[in-house]
Amino acid sequence: MNVQPIFRADIERNSREEVRVVLEGIGTRFTVDVRVWADAKFGTVCSRVPTKAGASIDARRIPDLIAALEGARLEAERLGLLEETR
Repeated sequence: MNVQPIFRADIERNSREEVRVVLEGIGTRFTVDVRVWADAKFGTVCSRVPTKAGASIDARRIPDLIAALEGARLEAERLGLLEETR
């Protein structure tokens, strides 16, 4: 069976890397993959490829992931860490 991407969002990490968030399905199983993709050169061709840095979890755990990220965002705001990125 082929992996079918349903949703994809890219977040720039730096000029050579991005974090991709992908919701994908294989048959009746759905996962969300959060992974670093980096530039790689193959001869004269440059392309972004997935790295080992990341995780894939069951799509039913998306609310837990969002809650964890929201907790991290609130703490980062409290510490004044987000003001520089805006």
